[in-house]
Amino acid sequence: ANAVNAAILGGTRGIGRALARALAERGARLCLLGRDEAELAKSAADLAARADAGAVSSARCDLDSPADFGPALDAAEQALGGLDLVVVTAGAFGSQE
Repeated sequence: ANAVNAAILGGTRGIGRALARALAERGARLCLLGRDEAELAKSAADLAARADAGAVSSARCDLDSPADFGPALDAAEQALGGLDLVVVTAGAFGSQE
C-alpha cells in the first residue's frame, strides 16, 4: 500500500500527538503544523525515530493568525509531495470566517 501523506495541525500534544504516532507507526509521511517551533522540531524527531515512520517535517501555523493557514498547508504539501489527509486537533481558531 502507498504511504499516506498527512498534515496534522495540533500534532505536538494530546490527541493530535497520539494520532501522529499511530500514523507514523503505520508508515505515514507526516507534516506537523503548529505555532511552537521548538515543540514541532522535538515532536518531528520523536516521530521520525519510530520504526516504520516515513518522512516527517513541520511548518509553523498559528490558529490565531488565519493568514498562516494557506502558507502552512502549501509548505506541508510541498514537503510531502501532496496531501491525502489534513487533520485539525487544535481547539481554538482566531477566525472561522
